[in-house]
Amino acid sequence: MSCFESHLSQLAVIGAAGKMGRGISLILLKLILKENLSGKHSLVLIDTQSGGFASLKDYLVVQINKCITKEDRWTFYYGKSFDERHANIIRYIDDILVFSDKFQELKSRKIIFEAVPELPELKIKVLKQASEEASQLAYIFSNTSSIPISYLEEKTDLQGRLIGFHFYNPPPVQPLIELIYSHYTSDDLKTLAMDTLKYMKKVSVQARDIAGFIGNGHFIREGLRAFSKIDIKQSSKERCRKIMTLNYVSEKGLLRPMGIFQLIDYVGLDVFYCIAKVLKDHLSNDCFESSLLDKFIEMNRQGGQTVEGNQKDGVFVYNERMIVGVYDPYTQDILKWNEAEHNAMFKYLGIDRDPCCQWKDLHPEKSISEMHDHFSHYLQGKSLFSTMTQTLMNESHRIAMKLLKDRVAESEDDINCVLVKGFHHRYGPINSFLLNKIEK
Repeated sequence: MSCFESHLSQLAVIGAAGKMGRGISLILLKLILKENLSGKHSLVLIDTQSGGFASLKDYLVVQINKCITKEDRWTFYYGKSFDERHANIIRYIDDILVFSDKFQELKSRKIIFEAVPELPELKIKVLKQASEEASQLAYIFSNTSSIPISYLEEKTDLQGRLIGFHFYNPPPVQPLIELIYSHYTSDDLKTLAMDTLKYMKKVSVQARDIAGFIGNGHFIREGLRAFSKIDIKQSSKERCRKIMTLNYVSEKGLLRPMGIFQLIDYVGLDVFYCIAKVLKDHLSNDCFESSLLDKFIEMNRQGGQTVEGNQKDGVFVYNERMIVGVYDPYTQDILKWNEAEHNAMFKYLGIDRDPCCQWKDLHPEKSISEMHDHFSHYLQGKSLFSTMTQTLMNESHRIAMKLLKDRVAESEDDINCVLVKGFHHRYGPINSFLLNKIEK
C-alpha cells in the first residue's frame, strides 16, 4: 500500500466550497469511491461559508453521476444497473462526506488540502487555525499559486509540514500539479507528495519557491504587458478596439485556446489582481502594476464563471461563453462586438480572414508541421497581424528566459511543460522550431 493510499481515511479539504476546493474535493471523493471504501472512511470538507455546502454537494453528486452515465469501470463495484449504482454510490457519499465550518474536524486528519483564495492574510489565518487544530503529524498541501511556501511557513509555524501543491483549474480535468518545496520541506513530505501525485495520476513540475512560481510567473507578466499596451488617453472606442485586437492576435496569432484578456476573465480579474499584488510585494525586479487593471477592479468587473460554467462579465461582455462586447471601465461604455467591428479589425490588421491553422484544429501528431507553416508565414510577414504576433511571441519568450535566469524553473522543459499542460498551449515559449523565426 502506498503512503497516500494508507491515508485515504484521513483526508480533508479547507475551502472546499470554493472553485478550486470543490474540484479537489471531487478528486479525493472519486479516489475513495474507486477503492470501494465506506464506513470508517470519511472526507472532511471545511468552509467557513457553510452556505456553500448545498451547492458543493450538488456539484459532487452531478459529477459522480456523470461517471455512472459514462459507465466508468469503477462504478460497477456498486451495482449492475444505473439506478442501483446511483443509489448505492449516493448512500456511500452520504456516509463518507463530513461538511463543517469547524476546524476542530481536522484533529483526525493526516493530509489536509488547503484551497482558500489567493489572499496572503486569509491564507495565513486559515493555516494558523489548521495548525492549531490538526495533529502535529498532519501535513498540509497548499494550493497557493503565487505566495512563497517559506513565507507561509514562517508566518504560521508550519515549518516542514507545508508543501506547495498547486492544482490547475479545473482540478479534476487539468493534468498538471506545480510542486513547490521550501528549505524546510522534509524528505518524508517530499516522498508523500510524489506518491500522492502518482496516485492521482497527475503530471508534476517542481518550481522554485519564488513568488508566482512558473505558471503565474509567466501568465501575470504577460497579462500586465497586455494591459500596458492600452493607451488610456485614447477614446473609449479606440481603447475597446485595441483590447479586442490584442486579444484576437494573442489567440489566433500565437495559436492559443483563448486570447490574453479572455484568459484573464476566465481566471477572474479579481484573482489576477490578487496574484499580481503578491508578486509586487515579494519581487522588486519587475513592475506588477496597471492603472487599467485597477480601474476594472474599482468598477467591480471580476470575471470568473457561474456555477453552470458560463463566463461572467469582466474585460468582455459575454453571452454564455461568447464575447459580445468590450467594456471600458473609464466611461462604463460597452463596444458591441458585431460583424462590422470584426471586419474592421481584419482590415486594420491587414488580413482578410482567420488564419487557416487554429488551436482547436491542432493535433499532437501533426501540430509541429502545421505550426511551422503558420509561423513561417506570419512571423515573417509584413502585415500588422504578423508584426503583433512576432512581438507577442518575443515577449512570451523573454518572460520564459527570465524565469530560467532567475532559476524559478530548473529547465526549459519545465517551463514548456507548465505552459502546455497547465495552460493548454500547443507549444512552449522556448522552442527550437520557433526560435529561428523569433531571431529573424
